[in-house]
Amino acid sequence: MHREAGLRDGAWQGFGGLLTICLTRLTVIRDEVGEEHSDAAFNQAVERLRGAFGAGCEIALQNEDTLVVWARSLSLQQFILMSDSLRRLLEHPLETAAGPISLQPAIGTFIADVDLHDPREAVRRARLALSAAKLNASQVAFYEPSLDHSGRLRMELEADLRRALAERQVRMVYQPQINERGQLVGVEALIRWRHPTRGDIPPSLFVPMAESSGLGETLGEFALDTAMKDAKRWTDITVAVNVSPVQLRSDTFLSVVDRLLKTHSVPASRFELEITEGILLERHPTVLANLEGLRRRGFLIALDDFGTGYSGLSYLNHFEVDKIKVDQSFVRNLGERDEASAIIRAIVGLSDALGMHVLAEGVESGRQLTMLRNEGCKLAQGYYVGKPAPAATIDSLASGDFRNAA
Repeated sequence: MHREAGLRDGAWQGFGGLLTICLTRLTVIRDEVGEEHSDAAFNQAVERLRGAFGAGCEIALQNEDTLVVWARSLSLQQFILMSDSLRRLLEHPLETAAGPISLQPAIGTFIADVDLHDPREAVRRARLALSAAKLNASQVAFYEPSLDHSGRLRMELEADLRRALAERQVRMVYQPQINERGQLVGVEALIRWRHPTRGDIPPSLFVPMAESSGLGETLGEFALDTAMKDAKRWTDITVAVNVSPVQLRSDTFLSVVDRLLKTHSVPASRFELEITEGILLERHPTVLANLEGLRRRGFLIALDDFGTGYSGLSYLNHFEVDKIKVDQSFVRNLGERDEASAIIRAIVGLSDALGMHVLAEGVESGRQLTMLRNEGCKLAQGYYVGKPAPAATIDSLASGDFRNAA
C-alpha cells in the first residue's frame, strides 16, 4: 500500500478504498469437495474482482477465506455502487469440476482520504466494516466512526456473554404452540439474556455474536440442557429447540446430545430440533451425519423460517423433515395481500403431499388464525396464541385446557 499509493510526507495523496471480502463458504466447500475444487472457485473469484476493478487495484489474501482489495482513484459514490454489485458478482455460482459453487461473500469497505497517515489503520477500519457486514442482512457495510464504538461495545458484550454463560445468567422462556382445537401441543424454547447494567439484550444481537466469537456451541448446549431439564415437567407436549449451523458442523455434537439425554433421562422423541434451509443446502458431510444421527435417536426435525431463503424446494425430497414452520412474513400479509393466502395454501398442499406438519409463526390476531385454519394450517404460534413465558407459566397451561385462541 505504501508503494502503490505513493505516500508523500507520511500521508496518502488522492482517493482510494480498501475492501475486505470474506468468502464465507470457502472453508466449508474445502472440507466438502476438497482443496482442488475450492481453490478453483477461489481463483475464479479473484479473476472476477480483477475484471471488475481493472488494472487499478491490488488484491491480497489476508487469511484462508478473506481477501483484501486496494483500489485507487475511485470516488465514494463509485464504491457505494460497486460494493453491492461485487457482492452479487461473487454470489453468482462459480463453475468447478465438482459443480456450481457459491461463496456467499461479505464485504467491508473503508474509503481512505488524505487525512489518514497509517495504512495499518486503514486495514483495521476495513476489517471493522467487514465485521459489521457479517451482521448486516445485505452482507455489505462501510466503515463509519460509530463502528469504533460498536466494536468496543461488541468486545465488552462478548466478555459479558462468556461470563453469563459460565454463571448461568442467561435463561430460557417457552412460547406456546396450539393445534386447530386450540389445545396446547408444544412450546418453542427461546433464549433470553438480561444484562445486569444494559438490560435485555435481543437474541438477534447476542446469538450471532456468540457464533462468531466461538461461543455458539456453548450457547447451543445451554439451550438443549435447559430444555431437556424443563421438558420433564410436561408429559404431553413437544419442546422445540433451535439448533445452529455451528452445532451441526461440530464432530462432537452427537456426543453432547447423548450426554444430555442420559443426564436428564428424557426420550429424544419429546424434542423437535429446528434447523434452517441453508444448512441443508450446504450438504456438509458432518451436518448430514449429525442429522442422520439425530433421527436415529428419535428426534423430530423441523424446518424453520420456511420460504425466506431459497426458491428451489427439491432438497425436501432428499431430507426427512417432520414439520415446516411458515415464516411470519407470510402470516403478516394475510388479509393485506391477496397472494398471501395462496402461498399458505401452496405450502400446506406441499407439506401434505410430503407427509409433513405445518406450523405458522408470528400469529398476532384472531383474523390471521382463522384464515390460516381456512387454508388448512392446523398448528400456530405467535403473540395471539401466547407470549414467551417462564417454565412455571407453562406448567399451568400444560395442566389445564389451553383454548385462549380457539
